[in-house]
Amino acid sequence: MNNLRISIAFLFSIFILSCEQKSADDILKEKIIGTWSASYPARHSNDISAYGEGTYYADGTFRGWNKISFPDGTIKEKFYSESWEIKDRKLILRPEKIHDSPEMNSVIVDYIESIDHQTMILINKKGEKLIRKKVASNN
Repeated sequence: MNNLRISIAFLFSIFILSCEQKSADDILKEKIIGTWSASYPARHSNDISAYGEGTYYADGTFRGWNKISFPDGTIKEKFYSESWEIKDRKLILRPEKIHDSPEMNSVIVDYIESIDHQTMILINKKGEKLIRKKVASNN
């Protein structure tokens, strides 16, 4: 009976030790799945403003759109399709196709400061904080 207890205790401890803990990047990957909005209001009368939404899918694809309003009243809408990954707390977005505007063809790398159930805060390469609000979850 005593040997049975020792065997059970041994097997249980092996099971506990073999359970793999999720990395910080894996936790961030789970939290980012869903649709997020971004808004850039005009600060001056001659500034552009923009609003957009993007969806991060579990398979590493990202689909999004934005509308940009110019001071002259012109509005441009863009749709984009990218792949994404998280590595060392960095969100990396890569375009899946060639766009006509050079800024849409570049790889974007933002540092993830935090993500919770409703807000994502990123830091871009200029050191600016980018705040995203969760619109929907993909379950």
